[in-house]
Amino acid sequence: MAIKTTDQQRLDSFFAEHGGRYGSRKEDYFALLYLTRKFKVEVDEIAHQVAWGGNDYGIDAYFVDRDARNLYLYQFK
Repeated sequence: MAIKTTDQQRLDSFFAEHGGRYGSRKEDYFALLYLTRKFKVEVDEIAHQVAWGGNDYGIDAYFVDRDARNLYLYQFK
């Protein structure tokens, strides 16, 4: 499924805002954008849980929900 135009615009602005700090490719910022929206956390709290560049070994991001005692593993295509 293709990304919606509004989501592409959000991704572009998110990359423009944070790209200077974390570097990498624009595609990697989709994981960061998704996690911040899904779990309502700040970028600085979650950025270390995203695989930047081509070193993801199949996992693009993860999130540990301590309250629910769940580990979420993400792969984005």
